[in-house]
Amino acid sequence: MEEIAEIVWEALKNGALITCLVITLMLLIEYLNIENKGRYLANLKVSKVKQIALACVLGIIPGCIGGFAAVSLYTHGILCFGALCSAMICSLGDESFAIIGTMPLTYLRLIGTLIIIAIVTGFVVEAARNALAKKKAETPHDSNHGLCSTQYEIHEKETDCVPSIFKGSSYAVLRTPSKERIILLIGIILFIAALFTGILEEHSHESERSGNINIFREQWLNYIFGIVSIFTLLMTATAKEHFIKEHIWSHIIKKHLIMIFLWTFVALIVCKIITVNLDVSRYISDYMPAVILLAALIGLIPESGPHLIFVVLCASGALPFYVLLASSVSQQGHVSLPLLAESKKNWLCAKIICAAIAFTAGMCAMMLSTL
Repeated sequence: MEEIAEIVWEALKNGALITCLVITLMLLIEYLNIENKGRYLANLKVSKVKQIALACVLGIIPGCIGGFAAVSLYTHGILCFGALCSAMICSLGDESFAIIGTMPLTYLRLIGTLIIIAIVTGFVVEAARNALAKKKAETPHDSNHGLCSTQYEIHEKETDCVPSIFKGSSYAVLRTPSKERIILLIGIILFIAALFTGILEEHSHESERSGNINIFREQWLNYIFGIVSIFTLLMTATAKEHFIKEHIWSHIIKKHLIMIFLWTFVALIVCKIITVNLDVSRYISDYMPAVILLAALIGLIPESGPHLIFVVLCASGALPFYVLLASSVSQQGHVSLPLLAESKKNWLCAKIICAAIAFTAGMCAMMLSTL
């Protein structure tokens, strides 16, 4: 009973953290899109090259924050499905911290390889989707998203919804704030406090106890994201009431927050129950194709933890680089959970593509290593 309670508690903490990260990113993207009148996002939408490049940049950010941003952009129609796959391939989730700490040179080699695989995969996926769209007599955009009924839109009368946060006059709206604005401000403030205090963290940091400073620690990224969240807080404090109520509250909060949290919470509990007693090392043998396949299949689990066995074994020299490569391509930690909340079909398609690419990349790297 105590073990179940611990699993539920950890799922609640992680679910809250993931949900807050995703929602805050959605808010920030919405504000920035309005402020620059949609120019940046419009440029992205017409260029698959820029989308895939941005997806790779977001994916290689250690931890899950960059991956969450890519998923948020995809669900709102800014990134194409191929770019989403690129971001997922590049993303290592929390395992990135373990690899950086134990194998820094291997990490650089791994990231370089993942970027190449991600770029190729992104363009291949988009080419395949375009061919399928033509066969079905529809445009690629028609079948591209459809996840979120309200994409990032710009209306002429709303171009001044986010006044400058550096002008004192912009905060005049706080004299008579709506209940929606008050709830948003309190929620963001609590989230910022949680990031800086580490209340929602589940990982201990050995370097912190030893007195060493490691800029790649998850805690440092929490600080950085906390600073980003402060800008989101200021934008929420200055935005016009119409924008707060119609776009932020009615669209992002009411339509996305509960769904993302519930699906994330349930998925974390299910994954934890399945993997809590899973000893992956028992299934690892000298038959490397089976090990590569196992690494690709375990990568389907949307959880950080089960994949660490491959990091540990690779760091100890028990497994070669290509097994770590297969595991890294297939898994993304918690990154895909918000996508699961939005579209089960697209989540499954993306995970299957990543797993298939992972097995293929692992096998090719194994054969190249024997030459």
